[in-house]
Amino acid sequence: MFILRRITSEGLESNTCIGDSYNFVAAYKDKQQYELTLKVYYGDQAKNYSNDLAGFVVYKEGEKIIPLSRKSTFYIMTESGQTFDRLHKGEVSTKVEEGTTPEGKEGEVFPNAMCDKCGKGYFSTSTTAVCPECGK
Repeated sequence: MFILRRITSEGLESNTCIGDSYNFVAAYKDKQQYELTLKVYYGDQAKNYSNDLAGFVVYKEGEKIIPLSRKSTFYIMTESGQTFDRLHKGEVSTKVEEGTTPEGKEGEVFPNAMCDKCGKGYFSTSTTAVCPECGK
């Protein structure tokens, strides 16, 4: 059994049981299949959503479709909670709210990077960031 885990850019986590099999239709891999799935899911409104999505998870033999926002991170988890695959790493904004520093207000942190090893968020201005928590 597979579970789709979504982590929004705001940190909200949700899990959806998607059964024993699924297809990942990635916007960047198979444009033709992506456009077809976009049209099936959104109908005449498809063009309004095409730039907002990283792809779709299709399951229950094509009966169910979940759109994947570019801003969120998506994992496929096994029944035991192990990560099976990372489908999409969300686009993280480096914008800092007006009147704050990267460290935030009163010790708050606005992470723009997420460590793949320990899962901690941290602020970095480098494209080759190193996690301050675990050094990865």
